[in-house]
Amino acid sequence: MESSSLKDIGHLTKFNGSNFPRWKCGLIILEQHGLLDIIDGVELKPAETRGENGIVTNANLINKWKEKDVTARNYLFATTDDELRDTLCTSLTAADMYDRIRNQHARNAADNRLILLQQFTEYKYKQGHNMTSHVTAIELLWSRLKEVGEQILETQVMSKILSTLPSTYRHFYTTWNNSPEEGRTVKLLLAKLQEEEAISQAFTTNQDGNASQQGGAYAATNFQSYSHPSQFGNLPQAAYFPYQQIGRPQPYFIPRGTRRGGYPGLRGGSRGFRGTYRGRGSSTISTATLWLLRSWSTQGLKL
Repeated sequence: MESSSLKDIGHLTKFNGSNFPRWKCGLIILEQHGLLDIIDGVELKPAETRGENGIVTNANLINKWKEKDVTARNYLFATTDDELRDTLCTSLTAADMYDRIRNQHARNAADNRLILLQQFTEYKYKQGHNMTSHVTAIELLWSRLKEVGEQILETQVMSKILSTLPSTYRHFYTTWNNSPEEGRTVKLLLAKLQEEEAISQAFTTNQDGNASQQGGAYAATNFQSYSHPSQFGNLPQAAYFPYQQIGRPQPYFIPRGTRRGGYPGLRGGSRGFRGTYRGRGSSTISTATLWLLRSWSTQGLKL
């Protein structure tokens, strides 16, 4: 193995005595280079074999093992916090160094077992988490409990995941309970939750789009219905067609195409309305006003 193969390890998590599961995930780089058997003690140093003249005949195999062991020790030492490195300095092999790290973790984990159980029991869904983050957080607690020797059944983990889902997933319980019990796993549960999440997001997006379109159609319909002359009954034509005077807002009720102030009321019968209230007028029509105008127009009331 090349000497530069494990050079870039500064970004990896360092073991601090309490984060063994996360640190252990970084060992994948050792697996990539065929070093896991070295630290696990599976691949041992070859015993020397000598020929009739006393010369070691398997020196090449021994040297290759030493290169692997040194590389593995370098990785383990570099990914351990300074405070814990003193316990590793006297290790002669990578397997011995790894055993010391695991023992350190076991001592700390035994002290934290009750804390981990409490965290697992009291864990709740965190706002902003998607289904992947939610399930992963519970799986991490499950993994840490297994590391300290606390056996949690997979059915208990699935029950914990289901019981901590947000209220928008309450209908999911029925779907999951109707699935075959034999094939239920945490992995399958996560896949089903991800599918449900995708469908829910797509439905919400589609619903928002439809609501926006309906809102626009509603506004257009109301504008047309309240602007149509039929809404004004027998009112004279001048009453429901605004007089268009550029630059000035106009009321709906205009006497024969003019805008004369004052408050003379009606000039009689169907000829309609002679002026509005003194000033700018109003661009809206109340229900009471419409009723009065219909009555006056029909009866030919004169003031």
